[in-house]
Amino acid sequence: MSTDAVDQGKRRFLTAATTVVGAVGAGFVAVPFLASWMPSERAKNAGAPVEADISKLEEGRMMIV
Repeated sequence: MSTDAVDQGKRRFLTAATTVVGAVGAGFVAVPFLASWMPSERAKNAGAPVEADISKLEEGRMMIV
């Protein structure tokens, strides 16, 4: 076992550097993951409002839009 003193400055630097690299890595992983939760353009278009003229629709009849 070594009897050398621990370099606290180096330890703080390495801890901070590891934390920063880990945070940046987590950000690079989180951004695409969270973006995948957004609906696609196809899904947005499928859920878009539809306009239909029902003024000529007779009572009891059904119209497919």
